[in-house]
Amino acid sequence: MLGNRSLARIELAFAAFNLADWVRWLAVVVFAFDHGGAAEAGLVTLLQSFPAAIVAPFAASVGDRVSRPTMLRIGYTSQAVLLALAAAAALAMDSAIAVYAFSTLAAMATSFIRPANHSLVPEVTATPAELTAANVLSSWVEGLGGMAGPFLSGVLVDLSSPGVVIGLAAALVTASASLVLRLDTTSASEPGSERLDASDDGATGSGTPTALPGERSVLGGFVALRRLSAPRLMVITFTAASVLAGAVNVLYVTLALNVLGTGAGGAGALGSALGAGYLVGAALATALVGRPRLSGAAVLGFLLFGVPLLLIAAAPITIVAVAAMVIAGAGHALYDVAVMTLLQRVSPRRFLSRIFGVVEAGYVAAFGIGSALIAWLIVIGLPLFSVSTEKTPRSKSLLVCGDSTSTASKPEAPTISYLSFT
Repeated sequence: MLGNRSLARIELAFAAFNLADWVRWLAVVVFAFDHGGAAEAGLVTLLQSFPAAIVAPFAASVGDRVSRPTMLRIGYTSQAVLLALAAAAALAMDSAIAVYAFSTLAAMATSFIRPANHSLVPEVTATPAELTAANVLSSWVEGLGGMAGPFLSGVLVDLSSPGVVIGLAAALVTASASLVLRLDTTSASEPGSERLDASDDGATGSGTPTALPGERSVLGGFVALRRLSAPRLMVITFTAASVLAGAVNVLYVTLALNVLGTGAGGAGALGSALGAGYLVGAALATALVGRPRLSGAAVLGFLLFGVPLLLIAAAPITIVAVAAMVIAGAGHALYDVAVMTLLQRVSPRRFLSRIFGVVEAGYVAAFGIGSALIAWLIVIGLPLFSVSTEKTPRSKSLLVCGDSTSTASKPEAPTISYLSFT
C-alpha cells in the first residue's frame, strides 16, 4: 500500500479534509452561539447536517455518470472556496447570515467527498488485501480527526476567533484539493468485480451484467439496492449501527451526569474512552487484511458495539462504564472496516458512488434519529437512565445533531447534554 501513490494521495487528502471537517463545524457553531445564543447554535447544527443528507444521493451520481476523481475534485474545491467565503464573511463583515449560508453549502459539499472517496479507493487498489488495508487506514484517519479536530478548534477559537479557524479549515481542504488534482486511477481490481449476481440482476450466462431499469438515473443507488441483496444488506446493517451510534453518544453523557455523578469531566472521559476504543479497534482491524471473508468480523464488531451497554446496566460504576466505552468504540471501528470493505467488494462498480451516496444520507439521518430517540426515551423515564431535574449554578450543555456541536453556558439548566463523536 505504501508504494501506491494514488492511494497515498487519496488518504492524505481525506486526512486533511477530516481534520478540517471537525475544525469547521465547531468554529461555525461557536460563531452562531456568540451571535444568537443556544437557539441559534442549535439551528446551525441542523443546517450543517441534514441538508447534506438530503443532497447526498443526488450528488453521488456524478461519480458514476462522470468520474469519481472529478466528483472528489468538485467536492474538495467547492468546499475550500465556500469555507474561504465563510471565513471572509466572519472576519470582514461579521455577517451571521452569510457565514451560515456559506458554511451550510460547504457542509453539503461533503455529500460529494465521502461517497467519492469510498467508491474511488477500490479503483486504485490492486488486491482485496490492499483494499482492506486502505479502509483500516481510513478508520485511523477518522478516529484521530475526531479526537484532535475539536480540541484543536477549541484552542484556536480561544486564541483567535471563529473566522480565523474557519479559514484554517479552508486551507486544509485546499490542500486536499491539490492532492487529488492528478490521480492515476487505472484499476487493477480483481477480475469479475463488475459482475452482478445472476439471481439479482439477470446477468447473462457469459457473466456480462445486464442493465437495470433506471440504473442511469441520479437515484440509481436506490435502484441497485432494491435489486441487489448483498449490498442492500450491508447498507441496512450499517444504517442500523448508525442509529446505535447516535444513541450511544447521548447515553454516555447522560450516564456521567445523571447516573455516575461524575459531571462534565466524567462525560468527557467517557467520550475519550469511546474515541480511544475506536483507535484500538482500527488497529485490531489490521488482522482483517488478506482475509477473504469479513462477515464474521462485521457481526463481532456489531456485538462489541452494543453488548457492553448491558454491562453498564448491570454494574453502573465508573470503571465498568469506561471499559464498556472502550470496548464499544473498538467494536464500532471493527464493524466500520468490515462492512465498508464488504460493500466495496460486493457492489457493482457502476453503482458504487450512488450506493455510497445512500450510505452517507442514511448515516446522517440514522445518527440523528438515534440521538433524538434515546433522548426522548430518557425524558419519559428509560429505566437505566433518568433525567435529573436538579438545577446547577452554571452547567454546560452540549447539543449535537449529526457531526455538529454547540456549547452553551446557561444558569439554571437541567443536567442533561448531548455530545457527538463519530
